[in-house]
Amino acid sequence: MDFFSSIEFYVIMVVVAASIIAMSARPRMRGSMREYLLASRLRESGEDNGSTPEIEIYCDEGGGVTLMRRGLPDDVTMSGAVSLAVSYDGVNLRCEERLTAGLPSLPRVAEAVFDFDFLGQGWYDAIYNSDSTGLFVAFKLHVRRGLRVTRPLQQ
Repeated sequence: MDFFSSIEFYVIMVVVAASIIAMSARPRMRGSMREYLLASRLRESGEDNGSTPEIEIYCDEGGGVTLMRRGLPDDVTMSGAVSLAVSYDGVNLRCEERLTAGLPSLPRVAEAVFDFDFLGQGWYDAIYNSDSTGLFVAFKLHVRRGLRVTRPLQQ
């Protein structure tokens, strides 16, 4: 019983407590950074839809993830392009939007649709940024079957 009241016992307990705190404060393990360039499928707007800039993320029953970007600028028409440069390290997901204007005589784009075939189920820290429009959104994304999330883009 003398051991439990000795200085050595308390030194060992402090070292064990410090080790537990250090292990719990350690950041999650990340994988290597991978980059993808995704082209979109453009959907035509029949008339001026006037929708607010937003993204919607949908996870289907097969595990596929689809991102829909709505409220694109008026100069993005069906001859233009919308693409995403995606950086992904297993935990963080960063999407940089790239817009290309089209011919003004063609119909506007109502939404751009992207398929993310590289995401598995789990939690992600996601950032969607559009430098050309000055809009972005940051959020926590939980990829699971049946998920449907809409987030507005803000300045």
